[in-house]
Amino acid sequence: MRGFTSVRDVGGPSFGLKRAIDEGLLAGPRIWPAGATTSQTFQAVREQLMKGAGQIRVMAGDGVASDNDPIDVSQYTEDELNAAVQAAEA
Repeated sequence: MRGFTSVRDVGGPSFGLKRAIDEGLLAGPRIWPAGATTSQTFQAVREQLMKGAGQIRVMAGDGVASDNDPIDVSQYTEDELNAAVQAAEA
């Protein structure tokens, strides 16, 4: 109600909200959800697509706040990242 017509959720659980808006149960903007972010420690792209993800966010690492993946550790090879881009383009 503040002028937003669409939003991208790049890593949150917004599938239920999107469904409610799409079905006319709630007023709100169009939502393009990504679902859970994907990284080397969480690879479930197909699951997110089946839940209704309109985009996929691939994280090359878990970030500076992660206890599991130090920031100085390479997780994907260049070929793997290129494959992810090619899959997204398809």
